[in-house]
Amino acid sequence: MKKLFCILFLSLIAVSCTDKTTESLPISFEDEEFEASYTNEEGNTEVTIKVPIITAHENLIYDNINKVILEEITELVSFESDLTQTTSYIDLTESFIEAYKDFSQKFPDDNLPWKAKVKADKTFLNNDILSIKIEYYTFAGGAHGYKGKKSLIFDMKQGVLLNQKDLYKDWESISRLLSSKIAYINDLKDSKGIVEYPEDLFIKDDSVIMTYVNPSNFPFTDEKDEIVFLKEDIAPYFKINIQELEDEDQ
Repeated sequence: MKKLFCILFLSLIAVSCTDKTTESLPISFEDEEFEASYTNEEGNTEVTIKVPIITAHENLIYDNINKVILEEITELVSFESDLTQTTSYIDLTESFIEAYKDFSQKFPDDNLPWKAKVKADKTFLNNDILSIKIEYYTFAGGAHGYKGKKSLIFDMKQGVLLNQKDLYKDWESISRLLSSKIAYINDLKDSKGIVEYPEDLFIKDDSVIMTYVNPSNFPFTDEKDEIVFLKEDIAPYFKINIQELEDEDQ
């Protein structure tokens, strides 16, 4: 009986050590690039995706973050009717090329080469949040391509995307700060005089950038104005921690 108890006790110690190692596993990223191309008489169709991928062994939170980033990039690039069919960046680049081939066969008189370029970067990381910026350009025929930026902010404790209402603790105070920075601020206010949430929010090491579309410029341009705040000026109005922690490993 004592022997059995000793074995069980040692097993519990082993499990405890394994769990502790998993929980304290430092986060690391690998910048990876995926590309594919196809050349015909019209020119070169190509797709390039550069993305930071979290490398961690059997960590469900990090796996989900990687999965969500792939899903967001898939929405920008893929022409598949069922986006869930894309399970990797290799799948995504290959499907882009296949979509062009199918299109050029169906419409041989309108088969200009397609282009897709996506670059994702980690702009900020602490123990609470991860901020990813995605810059993209796609062209699939027509008068012009589509160019833009997109922000993804993750809860690092759950591995899920945070939306606008999860971010701000005191939006009214931020609205007042914005009022001194945007000439067309009245066009962005609701009936109570509160400024609408930004189109996007980018968190960097020392600053926060909010983007807005000037109503007078739309739809002539899809360019967005960037409103920059120093973190020290705006951090108190956030629910989430947007400051770096000195004692953390990034």
